Formats: sequence, structure tokens, C-alpha cells
Amino acid sequence: MQLIVSLSTLCMIKVSKEATDGNMETSLFYLIGFVSCLTIVYFPNMMARVYITKWQNTALGKFVAEFSKVHRGKPLLARREERAQIEPWLTSEARATYDDVCDSAYQLFSTFMNCILNILVLGVVLSPSLLLAYCIAAIFLFLTKFFFTKKINELAKLNQDSRNNLTHTLLHGFGNIVGIGNLGLKNWTQSFLKDLRINRNTQGRYVLFQSMASMVGIVLALCVVVIAVGSYLVDNLDNNAAFMAMVITIPRQVQIIQSGFYFFTLVVDWGGQITRLRELFTLGLKAINVNTHEQDVCLEKISIFHEQKELRFLHWSQLTEFFADRKNGRFTIRGPNGVGKSTLLSLLSNRIEGNKALLPTNLKDSYLSQDRGLLTGSDGDKVREALSNREYLEELDYLFVDEWDANLDDPNSMALSQIIDRLSKDAVVIEIRHRGQRRVDGDLFSKKNADNHL
Repeated sequence: MQLIVSLSTLCMIKVSKEATDGNMETSLFYLIGFVSCLTIVYFPNMMARVYITKWQNTALGKFVAEFSKVHRGKPLLARREERAQIEPWLTSEARATYDDVCDSAYQLFSTFMNCILNILVLGVVLSPSLLLAYCIAAIFLFLTKFFFTKKINELAKLNQDSRNNLTHTLLHGFGNIVGIGNLGLKNWTQSFLKDLRINRNTQGRYVLFQSMASMVGIVLALCVVVIAVGSYLVDNLDNNAAFMAMVITIPRQVQIIQSGFYFFTLVVDWGGQITRLRELFTLGLKAINVNTHEQDVCLEKISIFHEQKELRFLHWSQLTEFFADRKNGRFTIRGPNGVGKSTLLSLLSNRIEGNKALLPTNLKDSYLSQDRGLLTGSDGDKVREALSNREYLEELDYLFVDEWDANLDDPNSMALSQIIDRLSKDAVVIEIRHRGQRRVDGDLFSKKNADNHL
């Protein structure tokens, strides 16, 4: 595409020179070439846009595949603070990052080629002094970029962090709006407005500083080009062909300057894009050592109940060996907040061999082991659908369910509990219950009296 654009610049200069010298037939030939360039230049651009769209989707697909390979079965998503940090990267931010980075890479290359090829034509056909002037202008641009890079990257990091916080708040918006009362909705709204205000301020500072850095660089570069063009015109006042050739290329030179300004803006922004991409890799592809999360589980404060009996385990080997020998049954994990119940559930799902499924809270991170597809949802109907899918569940050896009743009313909670009871006849079900009021094996009792009763 840019080769055709630079060829149109050459034809434009030739039209002016040949017409000024009286060679009208030759001038007409170049004029036809100029018009032809304007006509066909859109075709390679159209094909490039098709390719860039495929590239964006391919890049995103490779990232998700790599993330799945690194994190499958790891306990990272069972820890709420880490899940909150990484969740946006698997939703809107991952897609936006790859879309922006791929598009920026294409725009950078295209704009660079546009500037370089057109400048070469002007330097070869008109004057080498123009080529030298544009080279000096480019040096000014990159010195300015180098001077401002550190600050731009810092602002890009702050902007990305605020975007992540806002995205995470929005991801939980629907569940908060329809699943809780007025007080919870008020708290969520205040949190959302706070994150929105912070994101607006950080994004504003980032864009403002980018624009200021671009303006400084382009003004310096523009001064060099204007001096070179003015000197050329003064030196060729008596040369009509050369003078007219320069005059007729002024619109194209303005376009080159605009492209140079756009290229410099892209270069400045590229630092921020790379920061986002590096953050994506850091959060999304870091390897998780399963053993490092054992310290987050207080086994001595956790009880596991089965058929009105309390089971306690002080060592991981006892715990995993016990469940590895089970063929069926329903086991409920209990313990105070913060003792690592969700982490325990995820560690068990990783260490116990067999065909298994993990359904964390609200099914946000749920997966079916090995070749199972991703399940999504945030209400009782989705949970019911997942637990009623006989095609998958009949093949399970183990089903791990984390706080499946968190957003359910009593009728739905009882209905799903009955489904889990039926599943536990043929598979091992290990669950964490959310509510203070529990219903186990048909008996209703409070959490306060649960331990004594059992």
C-alpha cells in the first residue's frame, strides 16, 4: 500500500516537471499513473485489515490456550484476591489488549513505511537536503520520545491498574444488582463510582502527558522541515520546474508531517501498549507452585462432615489418601472465615486423580477437568443447569463445589441440595456451603449449633 502511495508522489512530481517543461504527453502519462495509484491503493489496505482482524483473534486464542495450560488445576483462582486481580485479563482486558497491540503494530509499520518511502522520493527527485532535514527531524522525535518514555510507562501502568479495578467491579455488577438488598447495592454503587472516578483521572493524565510529549517532538521536527523547504524554494526561484515541483508536493509534505506526528504518537503510545502486554503476561502466564498455597490452609481449624460425622485431618497426606479411596458420598467443608476453605477445595481438586469437575462460587471460574468446556453463570438457574447435566456428571468420580448456595433463596438452595445428594450416590461430592443456615441430609440447623449436633 505504501509503495503505491510513494509511487503516486513520484508521479505527482513528474507531472509538474514535465508540464512546466512543455512535455504534455509525458505529463499526461504520469497523470494517468497518479490517478491509477489513487484508485488501487485501497485494495492492499482492505486485505491488510482483514489479516489484522484474524491476527488479533489468533493472538487472543493463543493466550487463552497458554493460560489454560499453565493454570489448569492450580489453586490460583481459589484465592479471592488473586482471582480479582487476574479475572479482568481473561475477559475484557485480554481482548482489548490484543486488539490494541495488533492494531498499533500494524499502524506503526504502515505509517513508518509511508513516511520513509515518501521522504526517499522527495530526497531523490527534488533535493538531498530534504532527505537530510527529515532525518534530523526524526532524530528530534526519537530524542523526545526517549526523554518522556519512563514517565509515560509509569502513567500507563497506573492507568491499567485503574482499568483492571473498574473492570473487576463491573464484572460483579449484575450479581450485586439483582442478588442483594438495598444496602449491598448502595455499597457496590459507591465502589463503582469510586473506581470510575479514579480511572477517569488516571486515563486523563495519561492521555494529556502523551499529547504534550507528542506536541514537543513534532514542533521541533516541523521547524527543521520548514527551514529546509524554505531554503529550497529560495535557491530555486529561477528554476520554474524545480520550484513548481516543490510547490505541488507541499500538500504531500503536509501529509508526511501529519503521518510523522501520528507515527510519533504511536511510538509514544507503544510504550504504554507494551506495558499492558507485559502486565498481561505477568498476571496471566506466571507459573503457580501448588505447594506454596498449603500455608494458606489451616487444617487444624477445618472440619469435614459426612453423614453426621466430623472428620479432621492434620496432614495433607491423610487428607488426599482418604478421598482417593472414596467411591461416593457427600462431604461438607466447614471452618471460620479466612482459614483457607476455598484454597483447600482447589488443592484437593488438583491432587486427587480421576474424572473431576470444579464449580467455584457463581461458576465464574468453573471448569470440567480434562476435555470439559467452560461453564459460566451467576444465578441458581446456571448452577442447576451445571449440576443437572447428566452427559458430564454421570462420568464424574469427583465433584468439587465451592459456595454454590451463595446467591440462592431457600427453595432453590433446597432443590439444588437434593440434586447434589443424588449425585453423591455415584460420585464423591466435596462442597463448601455459604449460608449460616444449613440443610444437610434433610435436617435444618444453624451454624452455631452445627458442630454440637453433628
